[in-house]
Amino acid sequence: MFTRENVLRAALHVFSRQGYTASTLEDIAKEAGVTRGAIYWHFQGKAELYRTLLAQGSQKPFQLLGEISSAGYSPTETLHHLIKRLLEYIEEDKTFQATIELTLFKSEPGIIDVQGEGLTQKYQGTLAFAQQLEQIFHAGIASGEFRADLDIQVTALAFNALINGLLVVWLQSSKTFSLKEVADALAYTYLRGITICS
Repeated sequence: MFTRENVLRAALHVFSRQGYTASTLEDIAKEAGVTRGAIYWHFQGKAELYRTLLAQGSQKPFQLLGEISSAGYSPTETLHHLIKRLLEYIEEDKTFQATIELTLFKSEPGIIDVQGEGLTQKYQGTLAFAQQLEQIFHAGIASGEFRADLDIQVTALAFNALINGLLVVWLQSSKTFSLKEVADALAYTYLRGITICS
């Protein structure tokens, strides 16, 4: 039975296995068990499938941050929970892992030109996420939890670099360690650099 999610899942499997350039719409249709025409009814082609996968992947951090922010935690607690939940989700969700691996390791040089719009969208999502982090840092400074001399933009970039850098190491090491097991220590180490009281 045709569903958008089935086709997107099939596209992710094919892109991950063959790379974007070598993948065809026929490959994706075969993987999904549908016809090319059925895919065209919902997607313009493999470029839109790729962009949709990127967009879906970039939404989860926003969702987690929204859930955590609505829980009424302090800024310090919010960041601690965010680091833990992000790493737990990445380790537990195989589809999200595949999306990350696709964008980090399995995109050929030409894909940036072909998929500029999708990659720009992903970058804009990262910037928007950083802007939400900046609001937490401002709140932490105002509450006296965070150092008043923080460079807000750099601190937000450092958060993203911490998570993304850890993901690269984890994936390149073939997941030989648990993200969930290092999450608390990682959060503590990051927060020691920005909080007034350790």
